[in-house]
Amino acid sequence: MRLRALGGILLAFLIEGNSKAQSAIAFTNVAVVDVEKGALRLDQTVVIEGSRITAVGDAQRIRPPRGARVIDGEGKFLMPGLWDMHVHAMPMPHVPELFIANGVTGIRDMYDDPPKIRDLRKAIQEHRRIGPRVITSGKIVNGAFVKNRDPAPLMIVHTPEEARCAVRLQIKNGVDFIKIYDGLSRSAFYAIADECKRDGIPFVGHTPASVTTAEASAAGQRSIEHLSGVLLDCSSHPTLIRWLPDLSHFHNTQQRTLDWFDPVHAGSLFATFVRYHTWQCPTPSIFKNTVFDDDPSLVDTRNDPNLRYLKLPPLPRTEKRSQLGQDRATQKQAMAVTAMMFRASVRLLAGSDTGYPFFVPGFALHDEIELMVSAGLPVSAVLRIATLAPAQFFGRENDLGSVSEARLADLVLLDADPLQSISNTRLIRAVVADGRLYDRAALDGLLRDAGSAVAQ
Repeated sequence: MRLRALGGILLAFLIEGNSKAQSAIAFTNVAVVDVEKGALRLDQTVVIEGSRITAVGDAQRIRPPRGARVIDGEGKFLMPGLWDMHVHAMPMPHVPELFIANGVTGIRDMYDDPPKIRDLRKAIQEHRRIGPRVITSGKIVNGAFVKNRDPAPLMIVHTPEEARCAVRLQIKNGVDFIKIYDGLSRSAFYAIADECKRDGIPFVGHTPASVTTAEASAAGQRSIEHLSGVLLDCSSHPTLIRWLPDLSHFHNTQQRTLDWFDPVHAGSLFATFVRYHTWQCPTPSIFKNTVFDDDPSLVDTRNDPNLRYLKLPPLPRTEKRSQLGQDRATQKQAMAVTAMMFRASVRLLAGSDTGYPFFVPGFALHDEIELMVSAGLPVSAVLRIATLAPAQFFGRENDLGSVSEARLADLVLLDADPLQSISNTRLIRAVVADGRLYDRAALDGLLRDAGSAVAQ
């Protein structure tokens, strides 16, 4: 049996790209953000040689190497690079550059065309293109085609043997994990879980309707996206809700889930997630378009100035939806449940669902972490969720997620303290990605080029 432990399959993390000679980099007199402790280490010098941090310490003790490019960090704040843990359609033009321009130095791509994403990842690793570290699945494994969804990214399986073959084929194609979707049958889900365990590759994604989130957790699903099935399983009668028909606006699954929410059931479910080490990527920003886009007094994504970086089709006028109040109530409940899970020690990830209409790469991750703070999570916790938690999820704490000696040099230099306000993560002065420095002028150039390409 081939052993592919989670920490061992992600070779992309450790491919440090083209070793072309470059000057060492030294940030001096800078405040280092310790995301694990939620504290600042003042007056530090951080030295980068090649693609790794080689020294971190008191500015009076650490001296920059001869010939290093020295950046005075007085009044600045140096933190680990951000991760967007739920991204789609990475190979779109200029997407990688937009992530770096926003301090997002790593992404988890949740489906893509395997040859395209491999080629793009290689180009980034070899520094032929500017972009983040890319951890990717391949096609989504599902039990049926999804209505109004492009069938190209789907692998449809109906039987346990087809499910096992799909996992083996994905592994052969070089994916880092398997992504599953809503329509899997119960037998296919458990076949995937067993095959992934046998091959040592994680599986993540939506919770199929055929299993509960507690069952998915116990079966080894590594992460659950969008709270899929979680709100329903927090109700007092989840089995009854699954089987009752949707009779009207006031008697449907969504409304029953809201009406029958039970904190006791929720607490028991969260304990299951903790027991089986199941991570949650709640993506509250997906409601930004589906809930708020028809109310100009709230968040109108269609007037977002950052949309200039996307090629968008002509947009019809949005009609008022009859279930808008219900959708908003669900959004509120999802935010509350996210905070409850945090307090229950459920491990959380920050993912924007970029690739969803109107979500701009890089910018959307900042929207996401601001929403997590709005949900009631402490700023320091959200910073940790967006930086260190992905390294822990991948089993790569010794390489990523902190400003520490021997870590890979993925860093963001800020003009203001992110521990005081999560919005300060937008005030980027420079980014270091795989040891390459992009100062403010370079980042502005990436943004200009992305905007010009869309305008053509």
